[in-house]
Parts: sequence; C-alpha cells; structure tokens
Amino acid sequence: MVALLITAACASARPAVTRHSATAATPHGAHAHAPQRPHAASIPSPGRLIGVGDVPGCLTGSPSALAVLRSYHATVLRLVVSPGHGDSGQALACVRAAVAAGDKVHVAVAYTNRWSTGTVVAYFKHVLASYARYAWAISIGGEQELTQGGGKSTGARYSATWRAVEPVVARLAPRAIRVAGEISPWGTQFLYSAYADGLPGAQAIAVHGYVARYGFSLPQILAWNHRTRLPLWITEGLLGPGSWPAASPRMHDLPLSAMTGAAVVDAWLG
Repeated sequence: MVALLITAACASARPAVTRHSATAATPHGAHAHAPQRPHAASIPSPGRLIGVGDVPGCLTGSPSALAVLRSYHATVLRLVVSPGHGDSGQALACVRAAVAAGDKVHVAVAYTNRWSTGTVVAYFKHVLASYARYAWAISIGGEQELTQGGGKSTGARYSATWRAVEPVVARLAPRAIRVAGEISPWGTQFLYSAYADGLPGAQAIAVHGYVARYGFSLPQILAWNHRTRLPLWITEGLLGPGSWPAASPRMHDLPLSAMTGAAVVDAWLG
C-alpha cells in the first residue's frame, strides 16, 4: 500500500503520497445517499480474509518476500500504489507471483489531493492499465483525508472524485470489488461526510484500525458501518510478525481476536 503520512512521527516510518504507504455514478440528490448492496459474489466469506500490505520489495517487483503472507495465514496481498511508487506497473512481477500462488490481490490507488478530478481519472486509467486484470479488489484513495501530495481534501471532494472514478474502475476491472474510504484512525468525520454525500457503487468500506489517541474505536466504526449494509474491511492495523507500528508510544495495532465484525483484516508491515 502506500506508506501513509499519519503524524509527524509516522512520517519517519512511511513515505508521503508523493511519498510512498459498474455502476454509473448516481446523480447527487435524494437517492445519491442510498447505500448500494454489494453483489453477492463479491462479498468475502464469513470466515474473514487476512491480508498483508507493504510486503518488502513487492512495489519494485520482487516476489521473494511473499512468504510473509504464510506467517499470517493470509490469502490477500494488499498493494498500495501512489505517484512514483509502483503506479507504472513496477510491481507486476510480485502481483503475478501472488496470483499464481492462489492469492487475491487488493490494489489501493492513492493520488495527489491537489489534482483536478480529470487528472485523478486519467491517473486511475494509467494505473489500471497495468493492474486491472489481476485485481480482486480496488480501493479508490488511501488516507486522502490527510495531506496527500501537499493538498488537503474533504469528504465532499472525495465523494465527487469517487463518482467520477468509480465508473472507470467498474469498466476497466468489472470483477474487482470497489472499496471506499481507506481512512486513517482520525478520518471518521471525513468518511461520514463522504458517505452522506454519496459513494454510489461502493461494495466495501475500508478503515485503518490502529488504536490511537483521538482515533476511532472499532465498536464505534462497526456500529456506523452496520447502517451502511456494506462489509467493513480493516486494511491496516492487524498485529503480527513485523507489523507496523513497532513499539510506538502513540498508536498500536490489534490482534485478530479484537477485529470481530470485519470481513477482511490486514497487517501493514511498514
């Protein structure tokens, strides 16, 4: 995934977005806020899927570290691409190796908040030209509520970007689950605002489930997410071998037993 700029302390652990961590859009209006039921075939099994992100070397194409998935009993490789970090197909050898091994590939595409909507759409077309055929799931954005590429965003702007990008993802990768959110622990108001403004075609909601001061609690986000009728994916925050953040006084990750209610749970190796 993209290394995500969470706090000044996190910045030393992860690069920034200039760093590296099928439905038509519904018209905005009374029905734009209605949650869209995911296709039955797209919903992960009740047993929960486990994923691992930031596998060492994967973004540059090395498949050698994919063995780390086995230490988590994981079947999902989460790859976060961002401007200059894997977005031109550099990770394809790693992705192909994961698919050949029977793993699912979740591609999260982060972008620069200062870009126009048209530029973001063009960027997704560029990224998906490499990865669409291998993707089991595609996330639109990665912690976009933070200062990505030197720009801030809002829930309303994310919603507008989603409505422009989601039909492109659905067309280029029709079998991939379309995932919204990908928020940091401090991004709940951003997520609530984006959902209220409309995320048509969303098939899952993703959050980063680290425990942090002023961050959301899992019961809080689960209670809200239940009302969306969409699966909740915790795409960062699972505790395990080499998971981030190691020994951080500001935040920590959670064991699998604490993530009941999520359909997919991922570790970030950072």
